[in-house]
Amino acid sequence: MQHYKKPLLAEHIMQDVAPRWLGDDETAVCLGCHAPFDGWNWRHHCRKCGGIFCDACSPYKCLIHPADVVYPPDWDSLLSTFDPREPLRTCAACREALLPYQDDLRKTCSNASQTTEVDRADVARYLNVPLQFDMRSEIQKATHTLLNFCADNALEGASDQVPADLIASAWGLAFLTTMQAGFFFSARVGSGLVIARTRDGGWSAPSAVCTAGAGWGLQIGGEVTDMLVVLNSQDAVDAFASTAQMSLGTEIGMAVGPFGRSAETAVTAGDGGASAVFSYAHSKGLFAGVALHACVVLARPDCNESFYGADHAVDAILSGAVERPRAAQPLYDALDEVLAGERPFGEHGEGRGEWLAEAAATRDEYGDASDDPFAPRVDCPSQVAADEALARRLAAEDERPADAWADAPAPPKDDGWARERERRRRRADDDGPSEELREFSGERKGDDLDEIDI
Repeated sequence: MQHYKKPLLAEHIMQDVAPRWLGDDETAVCLGCHAPFDGWNWRHHCRKCGGIFCDACSPYKCLIHPADVVYPPDWDSLLSTFDPREPLRTCAACREALLPYQDDLRKTCSNASQTTEVDRADVARYLNVPLQFDMRSEIQKATHTLLNFCADNALEGASDQVPADLIASAWGLAFLTTMQAGFFFSARVGSGLVIARTRDGGWSAPSAVCTAGAGWGLQIGGEVTDMLVVLNSQDAVDAFASTAQMSLGTEIGMAVGPFGRSAETAVTAGDGGASAVFSYAHSKGLFAGVALHACVVLARPDCNESFYGADHAVDAILSGAVERPRAAQPLYDALDEVLAGERPFGEHGEGRGEWLAEAAATRDEYGDASDDPFAPRVDCPSQVAADEALARRLAAEDERPADAWADAPAPPKDDGWARERERRRRRADDDGPSEELREFSGERKGDDLDEIDI
C-alpha cells in the first residue's frame, strides 16, 4: 500500500538538514508556493539547497562558491551537467543569502576571474572552431586569430599581415570565426567577440557576439574563415554595441586546403548606429565564389552573463565600465606584442586626441577614475554605468560607504533625475548653488531624493 509522502518545506531543507539534491519523487509540489507539478508547471532544482521549486519561485541566478554547490547524484550524466563558475538557478531564500557575496565571488570564482591558457605551439590555432558557447573559448580563438594575422604564423609565414598601425588606430576590433557552405546559395554561421577603446586609451573587456547569414551568387564549396574586423570609428563601435545589427555587402573569396583569402566590403547598421567597416580574412577549405551576402550579428547576453557572473549591458562592457577580466589577459598580451613601438591611440588623429582629452577633463572634474582606470565613467554611453558612478559620488558626499548603495533599488532607465542633477550641478559651478538646486539635491533637512518627481 502506498502512503502519501508529506511534501518537504524549504525551511526544513535550508535549516534542519544538510543541503542535498532532492529526487523528483520526493515531492509532488513546489517547496516555495506548494503548487503541484504538472505538464505546465515544471520542476527546477536550487543549486544551493537542492530543493525543488517551480518557475515562479526560482527565477533567480547567482554565483555560488563551487564548494557550496549541490550536485545531483548522476553528475556524470549530460542532462545534469552545469558549470559551477556560472550563475546558477537558486530559490528566493538562497538568493537572499548569496546576494552580499556576489561581488567577491565575481572576483574569485567566476569564469572571468580564471586563467585562460593559450598555446602558441598548438597547430589547432590554425583551425578555430566556428561556434563556441563560452567566452574563454572565444578569447582563445581571438588570440589565435590576432597572432595569425599580425605576429607569428608558422603555416603561412609573414604574408598579408595586418599593419600594426591599423590596429593601433582602431576604435575597436571584432574577431569572428564563421563556417560557410553552399552551391550558388550559401549559409554562414559563427561566433566571436568584440573589444573597443576605452576613455583612457586602453582596451575594454570583451563582449560575445554571434553571426548568421546567407549569400547568393557564383559560389561553390565550404570553408572556415577567421575574420578580423577593424572598427575605424566610434559609430562602428556603437553599431557592434547594439543588441542586433544587419550587414549587407559583397565578397570575393577563394580557399584551397589551409590557404585562403577573401576581400569584403560591408555596411553595418543596428540600434546603436550605422557605419562602414572593413575586415581581413583567412579561410580554410575548398571554396570559390563571388557573391552578395547579408548577415545579422547578435549580442550574446547569456554568454556574457555566464562569463562575468552579472548581466552587464553590452555598451557598459565596451565603454570600460566593466573591469578587464583576468581570463582575457592572453588577448591583451597579444595586443601589446603586436602594438609594441606603435604610436599611442590618441596620436592617430581623427578626433582621438580630443576624445581622450575630454575624458581626462571629466576624470579630473569628478575624481574617482584616476585610481581605478576601469571605474564607470559618468559620460560613458551606458546609463547603468553612469548611475553607478553617480551613486558613488552621492555616497561620498553623504559620508556613507559606497556599498551602502548596493541594495538600493535600481532607478528607471530614463533616469531623468540623474541627468537633471548633473546639469544643475554644472550650472552651479558658475552661479553658486541656488535654492532650487539645494532643494533638488536633497540638501535641505528632511528632503528625500527618492520622493522627487521629474
